[in-house]
Amino acid sequence: MKAITGLLVLLFTGSASATIIDFTGMSTALGQTSYSEDGFDITPNSGTLSAFDNDNVPDAFDAPALLVNGGSPASITLSKTNGDDFSLQSFWGAEGRNNDTGFFSNFASAGVTVEGFFSAGGSIVEQIDFDFMALNDSANDFEFFELSGFNGLSSVVFTGFGAEITTGYSFQIDTLTLDSTPIPEPASLAFLSLGLLGFGLSARKARNANQ
Repeated sequence: MKAITGLLVLLFTGSASATIIDFTGMSTALGQTSYSEDGFDITPNSGTLSAFDNDNVPDAFDAPALLVNGGSPASITLSKTNGDDFSLQSFWGAEGRNNDTGFFSNFASAGVTVEGFFSAGGSIVEQIDFDFMALNDSANDFEFFELSGFNGLSSVVFTGFGAEITTGYSFQIDTLTLDSTPIPEPASLAFLSLGLLGFGLSARKARNANQ
């Protein structure tokens, strides 16, 4: 049994490489309907995408963040391009409008609902509340949110909520940290098969010796 356990540990443990999506390569053009980076796709369910950066919308860490704008409510889906499972560990988020203008209280989201859909079925939901204090300053606008249990996912949906006039009209996210689920390589599977075969032969030999 120890031999089998050891083989399984070697095969199925090990670190998956982290992926950071920071939107630095995204166009600032308004009205985009898709974005892809490092093997992940983002598509709007309601609203449009942009790396918008002007006086009304703050940037993040001296680079534009993803602005999801014009939704009722604003909503996006994140998934792997090749359909593999993944984990969402953390992200930075902001309201999406600056309070130097009247747009802020009317259209900015008070937060986002994050729903992860498990590849095996079912989902996990977490509501993220923003501080609602946009100051066009990345140190104050963007907050760090760490998630737990968002593993083995086929997709994640971010949906804004809480704007005064149009519910969750806009929000921003940046610097998403994700892990791809490691898949055993053929060589590893072959190694496991040989180990199990050897264990079976040893057990059979031991039984014959005791008879």
